[in-house]
Amino acid sequence: MKQMVLVAALVAVVIVIVFTLHSKQPNPTILIFEDGEADFRSGVDRYTKDNKLKINPVTIRVDQPVSEVEKNLRKYHSCYAIGPRISSEALTLLPYLEKFQIFTIAPLVTSPKVVGKSKYLMSLSPSDELQARDLVERLQKDLRKSTVVICDRNNIAYSESLFQMMVQFSPLSFDCLYIDSVDELVNFDFSKYDSVVLIVDGRVAGLVAQLALRKGFNGIIYGSDYAYTDALITTGSSAVEGMILYGLFDLSQMTKFGFTSLEHAGSYDALMVILTLVSSKIKTTEASNYLQGKTFKGATGTFTVSSDLSVFRTTNFVTVRNAQFIADEVKK
Repeated sequence: MKQMVLVAALVAVVIVIVFTLHSKQPNPTILIFEDGEADFRSGVDRYTKDNKLKINPVTIRVDQPVSEVEKNLRKYHSCYAIGPRISSEALTLLPYLEKFQIFTIAPLVTSPKVVGKSKYLMSLSPSDELQARDLVERLQKDLRKSTVVICDRNNIAYSESLFQMMVQFSPLSFDCLYIDSVDELVNFDFSKYDSVVLIVDGRVAGLVAQLALRKGFNGIIYGSDYAYTDALITTGSSAVEGMILYGLFDLSQMTKFGFTSLEHAGSYDALMVILTLVSSKIKTTEASNYLQGKTFKGATGTFTVSSDLSVFRTTNFVTVRNAQFIADEVKK
């Protein structure tokens, strides 16, 4: 009897110790790479609220001197991170992610100059090669004959490679302009083209669309995934009505979750993947191998992680109708 009491007491002590240790476990630190325009925090906050979880989010601005970024990252060796917004920022970060073993999910980064170059950076998007093919096919389907492609010089790692792949896949030639701001297009003759492809962010795309219409353009305006932001509609207003955009995520699934923003839906699913890694006690050095071939379903749809840490998923073209994004065409 005494022996049974002793065993019960011992079990009780062990339970108390385990509970105490568990209760003292800190909430996981998740870095969020911001640049003043990105908003990944909204998706992160939504995920923790939906799932009644607690994390320790730490925002790190990546639009500051590299020395400052490195100093901040040094404090968070072997952490998980979400972001950054654009491929050029991710390209600059890569050496420091590797140096400090920070496994990062950049939901919207697609450039082959970044994706597949490190086991510490993953995208939630398909490759730019797929996007380039789909954009060219869409231009052909819509019988476009004269196209100008306007690219963002501030995100050259993305815009240049996407344009070059479009040229590679197209039997037609494109004119191309690289810009830092819309002001550079004030004297540009849009009227001689029947299509414009905007590889610029949503705010700039909205401004370009307005300018193009004022300058006599009456063709179709297309946008890469980069232009697909809520700011496109608020900035472009009626000028972007009918604009066709490349959607990286499943719009119907995003709508079910109440998302219109790719950034919000992307960061929501990025945190889902990261917390799967954390709960499975996967170290950042092991995350790449662990994730390859695994399938997830979230706010962005269903996706499977490929060997280069991009993903396989359905994509769709989206058209702006009555100040809303409407799914237009689904591609496998």
